[in-house]
Amino acid sequence: MITHHTKAAYFLIYFQFLTLLSDIHAIAVANLFWRVSKAAVASGQWLLYRYHPERASRGKNPLQLDSSAPKLALEKYMYMENCFKMLTTSKPEDAKRFLQEAKQEVSTRWSMYEHMAARGVEKRG
Repeated sequence: MITHHTKAAYFLIYFQFLTLLSDIHAIAVANLFWRVSKAAVASGQWLLYRYHPERASRGKNPLQLDSSAPKLALEKYMYMENCFKMLTTSKPEDAKRFLQEAKQEVSTRWSMYEHMAARGVEKRG
């Protein structure tokens, strides 16, 4: 016979099971986010940099580029995302063109930020 206490115990076990599943899901999502973010930085799609205006007062460039030069092929990062991967099957010509444009954009952006971070501080006065 199932009593009120038994129902409460079942509910508590079920609730704990759902909580455990949500924790596992959150860990898996966080792990996936970390891998995708790391790939985005390694491919040059996301640049990591810091801007500290007070460094200029010490004669240093306020822009610090924390990313290294892209070392992961951009398509390896892009195809981690389903929207880009699906484009290769639905519209392969467009996917190739977009990938080439994205590679050019990454290269241009990296060169620009590398140049800005390497510049000396201009004296004003």
